[in-house]
Formats: sequence, C-alpha cells, structure tokens
Amino acid sequence: MIELDLHGMAAGEGLEALVNSYNRLVDSGESELLVVHGYGSSGVGGVLQRKVRSFLRSAGVQFFTESESRCNIGQTLVKVGKSPISVGDGLDAKMLKFCAVPKTKEKLFSKFHKSGRSALQQTFSALLSKGLLHEKRKGKYKVYEAK
Repeated sequence: MIELDLHGMAAGEGLEALVNSYNRLVDSGESELLVVHGYGSSGVGGVLQRKVRSFLRSAGVQFFTESESRCNIGQTLVKVGKSPISVGDGLDAKMLKFCAVPKTKEKLFSKFHKSGRSALQQTFSALLSKGLLHEKRKGKYKVYEAK
C-alpha cells in the first residue's frame, strides 16, 4: 500500500498532494492509498483530517476511517477508483453561488483561498470558458457574475 504523509501542510497544499498522488495511482492500478494527516492538536482529529475526508466525500471517493479499517485516527484509508479527481471538485458550484452577485476576481480568490491558488485558477478559467461565469465592467473594475 502507498502512503502519503501530509504532516505540516496547509489544507490547500495537502489536498493538492492528495489529488496528485491519487491520480498517479489511478494510472498505476494501485488500489489503496493511506493518507497520514495526523491527529490534530486536540488528539482527536484536526483541520487537515476534516478537510481531507470532506473533500473525498464531495469527490465521491470511497474511504475508510479508523473505526472501519486498520488505520488509526491520524490516517484515512482511500480506495483508489478508476477515474481521476480534481481539487476543484465542488469548488465550481461554490464559486458560482458566491458570484450570484457580481464579485471582483480578488474577492473571489480571497473567499476561496484555502482551496489553493492552482485549484482556484483552474476552476475560475474553466467556469469562464464554459460560459458559466460572465465578465463585465462595473465602473473601473472587472467583475464576474454567474449566468
């Protein structure tokens, strides 16, 4: 089994590392990934644990917790599927909802900064190219609004 250690990483950075490792394993045929996120300062699971598990849930990836597998509370056992995943999974819907009222790119990126810069840029560009996000002028500012 392949192990991915996320200790010391910020949530966005950890999720990007998880996605990169997961997608490499999809191509290699490996079936499990042990994600080591740590116990958190409380000793019962921290921010990184919650973010990893929430992301996996929203991406539709099967995973097992300490009560369901041979891992401990500082680990999550991920079942590698046949399709790659993206850090932006679910981010697009959140961005569109936020842009129901026009927002500048700076406000948009500031709101979702924890998702990581590359995921934000990728999702933002995809929404623009699909025509789901529309750019317009509001005075001297460029703002973006969901269609």
